[in-house]
Amino acid sequence: MSQVAGLSVSIGLLLFRLLYAFSLIPHSFSKLNRTGNRQMKDFMKQIGIHPVFVDLSMLTELLGGLLVLIGTLNLLVSVVLIIFFVGTIVASLTKMKKPMASGTGLGVDLDLLFLAGALLLLFTGPGTISLLQGPTLSSLIG
Repeated sequence: MSQVAGLSVSIGLLLFRLLYAFSLIPHSFSKLNRTGNRQMKDFMKQIGIHPVFVDLSMLTELLGGLLVLIGTLNLLVSVVLIIFFVGTIVASLTKMKKPMASGTGLGVDLDLLFLAGALLLLFTGPGTISLLQGPTLSSLIG
């Protein structure tokens, strides 16, 4: 790959990481304040999900988003986000009875996009414009 193409890919991945992180991080804000956290935990209890998952999702969204933003520990962060969003999609479909996608209400389409982004980062890595990338999937596979 030429240096220009390599730079273009790295800039593209940087822009993707910025947009991904700035979309993911705000999802933790309602869980950070005491009232929102309590309301979310009460809702989770009602649908049969342990309330500790509210705090775990807040940490995943906030810390995962920050680590994606700076491109740190990409392999680990990507795998955690993939597991998180697969779990979120399954819970949304089975417990919350959300549709796959809805033009008028909440569906799992946003979760699917976050899952797709985590998969993209897993397979591509964070790009060269990042801090402490860690190992990449391609370096582990060979």
